[in-house]
Amino acid sequence: MFVESIAALRKAYPDATIEAVIPRHGPIEELIGNLAIVRTGGVWVIRKRHLAQLLALSFITLPLSIFHAARSFFRSDIVYINTAVIINYWLVARLFPRKTIGHVHEIPVGRAASVLGWLVRFSKAAVLFNSQASAGHFCLGALRKAYVIHNGYAGPVEASPPSYDGSRPLRIGMLGRINRWKGQDLLIEAISRLPSEARQKLHLRIAGNSFEGATHEDKLRDLVAARNLNDIAEFTGFVADPRPIFAWADVVAVPSRLPEPFGLVAIEAMAHARPVIAAAHGGLLEIVEDGQTGWLFAANDTQALARCLSEAIGNPDAVQARGIAGRARFETSFSADAYQANFAAVFEQISGLKQTAA
Repeated sequence: MFVESIAALRKAYPDATIEAVIPRHGPIEELIGNLAIVRTGGVWVIRKRHLAQLLALSFITLPLSIFHAARSFFRSDIVYINTAVIINYWLVARLFPRKTIGHVHEIPVGRAASVLGWLVRFSKAAVLFNSQASAGHFCLGALRKAYVIHNGYAGPVEASPPSYDGSRPLRIGMLGRINRWKGQDLLIEAISRLPSEARQKLHLRIAGNSFEGATHEDKLRDLVAARNLNDIAEFTGFVADPRPIFAWADVVAVPSRLPEPFGLVAIEAMAHARPVIAAAHGGLLEIVEDGQTGWLFAANDTQALARCLSEAIGNPDAVQARGIAGRARFETSFSADAYQANFAAVFEQISGLKQTAA
C-alpha cells in the first residue's frame, strides 16, 4: 500500500518532489524508484522480533532517528507516515501536526495496542485508517482528524470465474504468512471434520512461509499428517507471484484467528473473480458480503468453517456466481484506481494542496 500511496501522489501532483524514506535497501526500491527519490535509513521501526535489541540501543538510535525525522519535516510541505510502527516520525509529528498525515494499517494487540494507540494520539496528526475495524481500535475522539480509506489492489484487467462444476475436487487456495494468526491450522481442522466423502472432493494449496523460522510451518505439516490429509493438502512455500495460485483456485480461504486490519488477500481473490471464505471479524466484514461475494463464518469456529466448505463443494453455481459478484465489487470499491482516487482526494482535503493532475 506504500507503493500505491506514492503512485497516487505522483498522479495527483506530477511536478512535486516526493522523497520516500525507507528503513533499508530492498525490493520496494525498484517499485518506487520511478515515482520518488528514495532515501534509506533514519527510520526507527519497532518490530516484535527485534524489540529487545532495539530497546537496548534506543538511547543511541532513537535520538539520532528523531533528528533525521525532524530534518524531513523541516524541508517538506507535508509528511506522510505510512504505518503506525514508525516511532520517530510519529513523535516528531507532535511538533508539526498540521503538516502530517499518518496512515494506520494495523490492529495492534496486547502492550503494542497501548503504545501505538498513545503514539498516534500524541502526534495530533490527521490519521487515515484502512478500515473501520482498524479505526475502531484507536481512541478516535482524541484524534484531530480521522478518515477511513479501504486498501486497493492492481488486479488483472479482466478475470473469469472459477471453472468448478462439481465433477472434480474443489480447489481451495490459502495465501499468506504461516503463523497462528492467519488460521491455516483452523482450515486444516475444519477439513478434517468433514465426512470422508466430502474431504476427497477438496484440494487445498497453502502458499506462504513462516516469517519467524520454520517451527510453525513444521507444526502445520505435522497437523496435516496427523489428520491424514497429505493426499489433499500441499504446501508451495513462498510465492513471489500469487497470480497462478488465484488462477488455480476455485475459492480462497481467509480464516484469520485474530481480526485482520483489512484483509488484502480477500480483495486479491475478488480481483481474480474468486469467492472468499472468510472469518467474520475485523476488516474482512467490510470486504466480503456473505451469500453474495463469498461465505462468512464465526471466527475460530471450525464447525462453522466446515459448513461453508461443504456448501461450496455441493453448490458449483454459487461458487461461480459469488466469484462474478466479487469481481464486480472489487472493480467499484477495491481497485488500485479507486484507492488512488480516494487517497488523493483525502490528501488534498487534509493538506490543502490542490491536485495539479490533468
